Amino acid sequence: MSLTQALLLGFMCWLTQSNFIGGVAFTQIANKPLTAAFFIGLIMGDMQDAIIVGAALQAIYIGAVAVGGVESMPPINTVMWFAIPAAIVSGGGVDVCVTLALALAAINTPLTQIERNIVMVPLVHLQDRLCQSGNLKVAEWMPMISQIYNFVIDMVVITGLCLVGTDAVVASVAMLPAWITGVLQVFNSLLPLLGFCMLLLSLIKKNYQLVYFVFGFMLFKCAGLSLIAITIFGATIALMQFVATKGNTKEVSENV
Repeated sequence: MSLTQALLLGFMCWLTQSNFIGGVAFTQIANKPLTAAFFIGLIMGDMQDAIIVGAALQAIYIGAVAVGGVESMPPINTVMWFAIPAAIVSGGGVDVCVTLALALAAINTPLTQIERNIVMVPLVHLQDRLCQSGNLKVAEWMPMISQIYNFVIDMVVITGLCLVGTDAVVASVAMLPAWITGVLQVFNSLLPLLGFCMLLLSLIKKNYQLVYFVFGFMLFKCAGLSLIAITIFGATIALMQFVATKGNTKEVSENV
């Protein structure tokens, strides 16, 4: 991996979490593994492998939520910008990416806590005092200071990992015995199921609604329909159910 690619990965890692482009709405979309994989594919010049790896990682985190600052899955907002490129460079694919992302997820937690408790809290109090004293011009710059911290951290962590860690990943993957890679394949193949189960827990309100999921799975595995065709079919059923029950407010709210 070249220095330019490593620097671009670090810069995009910061930019997609900075709220500078598109605000919070863009950040929520850009923080998803599949969206990050698109930018990584552009930087690495390998869009196909990047999307394949990103889609697998997205399947694991499709049901991940954060309630009260507590993540239901280990946060990978930062480390996925190293895990996906490392998987592409090493040729390890999905197994290497998932293993690296989950193993390095612990890096995100201390970095986030330092930003929130050590960097952001004093700046917020300082901004309050500046606003109370009428010094609004200076108060406007307080959020920028926290972004400087994020920029430095993301550039150092991601650029450093991509430059130094990629070679180590390639060497480690080459030395792995077959039984370890087999275990990783089995383990990583189960993780998307975990992601979808977490998503179903938040979507399904009544047990009979599981029939829709099973029916869609049968259309995919037995009938051989594409995901696009199944999505259109499911949307049609949802629309028909909505139209049929729109006069019953209670039933609509329960189904939604």
